Amino acid sequence: MRIFLFGVLALCFGIPAAEGRAHLFLVTRRLSIAAGKPVSLDVYLYNEGSTATKLPALEYLSAEWLLDDITGRRLGRAGLSATITTHGSPNVLIPAGAVSHRKIELDIKAEAGDMVTVKVKLGERRGVESNTVLLCCPGKKRSDGI
Repeated sequence: MRIFLFGVLALCFGIPAAEGRAHLFLVTRRLSIAAGKPVSLDVYLYNEGSTATKLPALEYLSAEWLLDDITGRRLGRAGLSATITTHGSPNVLIPAGAVSHRKIELDIKAEAGDMVTVKVKLGERRGVESNTVLLCCPGKKRSDGI
């Protein structure tokens, strides 16, 4: 199912890289997130080109998110992560037609009633930017049934 979803995203919503024809896709398994809990996402890097492309390794991602309270009680907030790095080479050669995958976990301080938009970027200057993912942190259920 994930491969099918990735294929649809690659055909419809590809975001070209500054170098070559690379695309960065951000995919979530769940649209709703729990308040105060880390958010797990999958990141795919796809080289659509017919030649290899040199890009930063997936270990060099940065993320940013916006939180909007749909109840209107709080002002909007924003957050970002520094480069999410473990180890590895700063640049790698991505073969033509290759797909690289990485799971990431973000500490988004969402509260009940927040809508969260998240995107990631690979590289600093002329990097590759992903699609935007919309997540929801459901509000608390009221005891009166409304």
